[in-house]
Amino acid sequence: MQLAITVVSATGDTTAAPAGLLVVSRDTAVVRIDSDTVVRSTGMGSAWVVASLDTAGQSLRDSLQVWVSCTMELVPVFNPSTKTLAVGESFTPSLVLFGCGEHLTYSDTFQWSASDSTIVRVDATAGTTTGLRSGTARVFAHGTRFGSVGSMGITVTAP
Repeated sequence: MQLAITVVSATGDTTAAPAGLLVVSRDTAVVRIDSDTVVRSTGMGSAWVVASLDTAGQSLRDSLQVWVSCTMELVPVFNPSTKTLAVGESFTPSLVLFGCGEHLTYSDTFQWSASDSTIVRVDATAGTTTGLRSGTARVFAHGTRFGSVGSMGITVTAP
């Protein structure tokens, strides 16, 4: 988020933040400051953002506590999202789990399976998928931590 920083005098007059203003994060594992006025989240938790300005022989300081939290959605991204194989051809899909608006990635250990084992054979541990006969099937991923996280479509064609 972009910080709108103003300096307020003792009489209530306001002015834009001068070039000498220094803005820092007290916990860069939660937020960092980009280009002095952009606060970027780097993890969940809370951190103090502190601004300081040396002017007219005085050191002015103020601070703001920032909390970073996120939504609990889990978005599985299969690579590739779908695949066409010839009979006898194999490939190994990959899967990344995103959360928090796709700002965080989560790890898990997956077991892989097929919706139709007469069309594709799937190695349960590695996910390596081999086309057996023409048709369509789905390859499912089931995580140790997150359970069933989704599937990808497979089309097998005759050579």
